[in-house]
Amino acid sequence: LLSPSNGDPIVSPTQDIAASVGDSWEERDAGQQTPKTLHQVKLWSTTTTKTLTTLKGHTGPVYAIAFSADGKHVATGSADKTARIWDAQTGACLHTLGGFDDSILCVKFSPTSAVLATGAHDKGLKIFNADTGAELHALK
Repeated sequence: LLSPSNGDPIVSPTQDIAASVGDSWEERDAGQQTPKTLHQVKLWSTTTTKTLTTLKGHTGPVYAIAFSADGKHVATGSADKTARIWDAQTGACLHTLGGFDDSILCVKFSPTSAVLATGAHDKGLKIFNADTGAELHALK
């Protein structure tokens, strides 16, 4: 799980991809990150530190990132009141998960990667089928 407040990247379970909110590590370190780039996630090669792809689509800052257990998918949660599931290799958005009343602060795949749990600022919890994007449960 990522804490954008400290900007630490997270690493996939396969250890070959890292994810971080915003611009490149060099631009972030130089204080050149812009507010709009907080709406995107960069995926990096951990061996070369080169950008593999950029996940674009959120309209608010990204607050949470999680990799699936096999490292094939990335989930993000945002202030735009959506969570998204992405293909980690291509950067394609596979599912946009909506219906939230507040910012998404946490996302977590189940150990089998079949289910995605999301938590919102209003303490709402939703469970989704990670393959189809269908909402399975909503708790408040």
